[in-house]
Amino acid sequence: MTRFSLALVTAAVLSGCGFDRSDAVDAATAIEDTTAGDDPYVVDPNMPSQHSTSTPLTMPMWDTLPEPGEDGHRHLDWEHLMPRNFDFTASLSNLDDAPVVEELDGERVRIPGYVIPLDTDLDRVYRFLLVPYVGACVHVPPPPSNQLIYAQMEEGMESAQLWEAVFVYGTLSAEKAVTEWGNTGYVLEVERWEPYTW
Repeated sequence: MTRFSLALVTAAVLSGCGFDRSDAVDAATAIEDTTAGDDPYVVDPNMPSQHSTSTPLTMPMWDTLPEPGEDGHRHLDWEHLMPRNFDFTASLSNLDDAPVVEELDGERVRIPGYVIPLDTDLDRVYRFLLVPYVGACVHVPPPPSNQLIYAQMEEGMESAQLWEAVFVYGTLSAEKAVTEWGNTGYVLEVERWEPYTW
């Protein structure tokens, strides 16, 4: 897990436990700033913060988007759904409307994730949220909207399990959707899926 991911998860958990958003920003900033010891994720409580909460916590997430593979899909990671130099503190103030990567609008993509069913019958899932980690939107507050994908598949997804990772292929739109589990920054028209291979 990258330091940014750890900061994002920590801030989401803190805000879900009743902490003020500024507390979550302070925790995320402390994780980003830490350089104590051999473990870069151990926060030294005596270390002064190098950033104030008014300073945007930004990171260059990627340089260029992956080129389409032989299958015609861009093989994305979740960081590719956040704009370069994503402003983390701004996302904390407006989780439901985080900025998206407009260059991905209309692109055929492949992305790994976990399924949160929205529309199912006995053995198929037709509409679902694709999320970056187990339990997102269920046990903790939802991630920023640019880390949630509303996905729909006309013929349905067989045997989709909440706790199993999958690769999903389809055409991505930089389009918002509102669901009971959280607002999304993207919509995916799913062509097919396959189990995630470790």
